[in-house]
Amino acid sequence: MGQDIVVAFSNSMEKWQRNYSKGWQAFPWESFYKTRLPVHNHYKFPVITNSHSTFVSALNMPTLFFHFFLFLITTSVTNLIPAVHSNCIESQKQSLLELEASLDYGDESTKLTTWNASTDCCSWRGVTCDTIGHVVGLDLSSESIRSKGIDNSRSLFQLQHLQSLNLVDHSFNSSSIPSAIGRLIDLRYLNLTSASFSGRIPVEILRLTGLKVLDLSKNFDLSVENPNLSMIFQNLTGLRELHLGYSLNLSTQGSDWCEGISSSLPNLRVLSLSGCGLSGPICDLPNSIRNLKMLSTIDLSNCSFTGSLPKSIENLTQLVDLDISWNRFNSPISSIHWETLANLERLDLSNNQLYGTIPSSLVSLSKLESLILSDNQFSGQLPEFSNTSSNLLDNLDLGNNNFEGEIPSTIFNLQGLQNLNLSANNFSGFPFNGHHQQPRNLSRVDLSHNSLLFDNHSSNSAFLQINTLILASNKLRAFPDFFKRPIHS
Repeated sequence: MGQDIVVAFSNSMEKWQRNYSKGWQAFPWESFYKTRLPVHNHYKFPVITNSHSTFVSALNMPTLFFHFFLFLITTSVTNLIPAVHSNCIESQKQSLLELEASLDYGDESTKLTTWNASTDCCSWRGVTCDTIGHVVGLDLSSESIRSKGIDNSRSLFQLQHLQSLNLVDHSFNSSSIPSAIGRLIDLRYLNLTSASFSGRIPVEILRLTGLKVLDLSKNFDLSVENPNLSMIFQNLTGLRELHLGYSLNLSTQGSDWCEGISSSLPNLRVLSLSGCGLSGPICDLPNSIRNLKMLSTIDLSNCSFTGSLPKSIENLTQLVDLDISWNRFNSPISSIHWETLANLERLDLSNNQLYGTIPSSLVSLSKLESLILSDNQFSGQLPEFSNTSSNLLDNLDLGNNNFEGEIPSTIFNLQGLQNLNLSANNFSGFPFNGHHQQPRNLSRVDLSHNSLLFDNHSSNSAFLQINTLILASNKLRAFPDFFKRPIHS
């Protein structure tokens, strides 16, 4: 509104006179009637403030006309604006109380134990309301609920305006996911992670066309009536996050899972299928999922993929997090143009059978924070770490490979480094001479099980300050000077 003017409403004429007698003439009526109220749990309105000159002119008005105008203002505002505080609708409160009474939870609960029938349920922990008083969000995560299941007739499903439901980390005793969740047609967010559900995923959930996030991970024994992924997700075209890790067995899918997801979920940003039994050569992921241009997170860890890591992965230019660890990929990675993945922050290729050298384009990514290539068959010398390498990289894990030669001192160009694991390789030297500035947060260095030789006794060697150093199973002839703490007299 042009002047930091907002309305504070009161039930008292005395407060109206005190607040508004200072400037009724300057009140921007046109802007007031056009104002749209925000959707929050509680309305908050700033107080009207106006100039001293307007206050003086108001005092000079005939008293009768002045109070008559105040009466008109009060009447108009009362009719136009709802109550300042939104109150929970009574039927919604009763549904919540019935739900709470039906659940078995321990003293460690931090939400359910605060639900009190004498208070507004919109103020209860874990409950979110819209401005009308409908419950639109219910977060009961980590409440240690122990139950034989949630019956389809439970009061939970009377909360028809629910948009977000979080039941993470509970023990529903291998019961089925209630099909009545399908009644919650406004659901946008559904998270049932680690809730101990089992059995078939009800088709009613797969018809919730408004879902943006679906997380059924870590329920371990879920299944679907129709294993065709295109059919499963055909109604969830708006889905942005799909988490099925360690819950759904997709071992019969072959390479069709790529096309099934591509054809059904064009808006997907996050895809997690870890531990879902996928195997064989991986489909040409970026080409098969050609519609998923905004895909930022892929987790295909703990599957049984074999063959080559597809070169076309370089086309996923929005990728932030890629985890394909614990598979059986057996190819080099040097042919991939890693520089195209400019947004990549985390890469985990560990526990595969990848081989060859590490391309410098990979260690030069400016946003990279964690690079984990351990437990593979990489060989050769490490690339130099240029000044363009990420200062955000805090975890570099290259352990249990076949690298050899000297560890490049330019590794200290990684000024954000905290954890460095180069164990179980064939490195022969670590030429730290104090000329490189040590990463300020470096706390752990593992150089064990290499072939390191240290003959450097130069008194000019700088001291490398770290908390944990592991040098077991090397060929040390002397303890390196740069690890010795200086003795002060």
